[in-house]
Amino acid sequence: MLCKKAVIFSVATWVAIYGCLASSAFATRKEKVLYSFCFEQSCNGFQFPNNLILDKDGNLYGTTIFGGTNNDGVVFQLTPEEDGTWSEKELYSFCSLSNCTDGSYPSSGLIFDSAGNLYGVTEGGGTAFPAVAYQLAPGANGTWTERVLHTFAYGEGMPWGSLIFDAAGNLYGATLRGGNLGTVFELMPQGDRTWRRKVLHTFQGGDDGNEPFGPLVFDASGNLYGATTQGGTGNGGTVYELMPQANGTWGEKVLHEFGIGSDGRFPNSVILDAAGSLYGTTRYGGVSNDGMIFRLTPGANGRWKEKVLHSFHYFYDPGAVIFDAAGNLYGPIGGGPGCPRFGCGGVFQFKATGSYAVISTFGHARKGDRPDGVILDATGNLYGTTTRGGADGDGVVFEVMRCRNGPDNF
Repeated sequence: MLCKKAVIFSVATWVAIYGCLASSAFATRKEKVLYSFCFEQSCNGFQFPNNLILDKDGNLYGTTIFGGTNNDGVVFQLTPEEDGTWSEKELYSFCSLSNCTDGSYPSSGLIFDSAGNLYGVTEGGGTAFPAVAYQLAPGANGTWTERVLHTFAYGEGMPWGSLIFDAAGNLYGATLRGGNLGTVFELMPQGDRTWRRKVLHTFQGGDDGNEPFGPLVFDASGNLYGATTQGGTGNGGTVYELMPQANGTWGEKVLHEFGIGSDGRFPNSVILDAAGSLYGTTRYGGVSNDGMIFRLTPGANGRWKEKVLHSFHYFYDPGAVIFDAAGNLYGPIGGGPGCPRFGCGGVFQFKATGSYAVISTFGHARKGDRPDGVILDATGNLYGTTTRGGADGDGVVFEVMRCRNGPDNF
């Protein structure tokens, strides 16, 4: 079935004109490479871009793990131009201070505050242990100034995944290996412009889980939800809830333990719908051991029930998912025709009605290879990055455009 009813045109003509082809298992949208990264200083000197965010003007922001003045990663901005191209600007180059006290190797995405400041974490830099949480503030002259909010000491672990804000302006995130098996932490702004770190939970392994990934998610009551990639009864990871207590501590509850039978293993971060159900993906497990999409629904007895919404096959190793306004899920996926493990890939859509399709595929170098996270704009276009491929083999920023005549029909 085509996104628009075919009359006498060939399939190829319809795809060229409308950019959409759909069936029950495969639905192609028109794609565009917005920017190709290059590790050589003769071009842009960046490599391995991470997840993107959009501002209100349609500019894209992200990080690269390598590149920049000191080859320790950058924060970049992409701006759409009138001729349809995108221009790139380096906002900050890490390891610009002695001993890399400003951080290095930013491996996670960014977030904005209401004033337009950017926040993120690095897995390198710092004087005591390779990790910092930082803020980038825009200046009147177009420059951005970095401020380190917290340097993670050796026993505090390495932050992994984007941070999130609460309504009071506190930041929350997760660390790998902090407290041995990982932590969830809060960073609180103080009156003297410093930030104080507080550990909300230290994972113990076993049923409790270990190796937590961010980002976390809040519900309307102020409870936090997240996932660990290991631990649980089947050692396939867990989904957990952290609940604030009257005495200032946080209680933990494991909602689901993966890795038992054909259940998934190694979950990514989770998201909440309006009804309070949690959705996510696992990188392995499911019917074909290629990963799955799951939903966890709270019950009246306090227990959460898992439902497998889709088990991947042929395409595999899905990443974190996002919702659109209609409740459809989107996410990156690996695999595909003639692709090696952890190569090629695409973007999938799982509709609220239960239909699944890969709506964009990667498969040759200039187009990018192995997408890592996607976001949506207000009109339904998807943006993301690939860790490899592009004109110089060092990753791209891409756009997957919505069907011209409305939603995909599959």
